Amino acid sequence: MSPRILDFENRARAALAVGEPSPAALDMVITDGCAFALTIETELRRCERLRDRLLPSAGAEADVARELVELGQATQRLGEQQQRIRAVVRELMRLRARTRLRTFAAERRMAAGG
Repeated sequence: MSPRILDFENRARAALAVGEPSPAALDMVITDGCAFALTIETELRRCERLRDRLLPSAGAEADVARELVELGQATQRLGEQQQRIRAVVRELMRLRARTRLRTFAAERRMAAGG
């Protein structure tokens, strides 16, 4: 697993461990996670384009076949990373929604005088 994923997951888990993280801190981690997911998506598309370009000559050259195997492994690894990042971002977004709801409810109670 890449150090970038571990760093993101550690920051996300720390945000999730805090009972009520600040909305700004939570938004920052969510934004980082979304940016990271987009970076992975871009790399996945690059691998797919390269695979499509190499496939026609796969049977003719051993080097191409090896490269296709490596691309397949990289694509699988990237897909797994993408799933992990998306799962963590979903958790963070649920926490953000709960936090906003609690804040809204508290504001409504205060406005109602209670």
